[in-house]
Amino acid sequence: MNAEQLPPPELIAAIVRRRLGEPDAVDGFVYWTEFPTLSVMRSLETVGIHAVELVLADVEATRRLTGRRTCRGCGMIWHIESSPPLVEGICDRCGGRLFHRDDDAPAAVAHQLSVYHTHSAPVLARYRAAGLLISVDATRPTEEIVTELTSRLESG
Repeated sequence: MNAEQLPPPELIAAIVRRRLGEPDAVDGFVYWTEFPTLSVMRSLETVGIHAVELVLADVEATRRLTGRRTCRGCGMIWHIESSPPLVEGICDRCGGRLFHRDDDAPAAVAHQLSVYHTHSAPVLARYRAAGLLISVDATRPTEEIVTELTSRLESG
């Protein structure tokens, strides 16, 4: 992971298949990845999965990510615009210092988005063509996103 290399698709597929065998995952579970790869998704097709795309423009994703601040004490995440602490740089919850993670720096976010687009484009195309892609507008409030996603997953 430190070398920014993805694990072998067979390993990821084995972990997902094992997880699906657990009692609390009988009805399914969410497998989230920043960098979906076609080889991994192909290896999981036999387990009957849907792909979910949270649609958000790169400009908005960049704004959200570069504005995050994390508490060194309790790990709480704040945002300089949408959920700032009462005192800049100090966590309201525990009084810990907030910091800006290296992977939330503008250059790091731009790199992450580039890698995401490179890996996700063929996956999204494949699932879209198969009718197994659920695209959801992620600019809306979380509750609306969850409601729509839940409804669409239950219906299909």
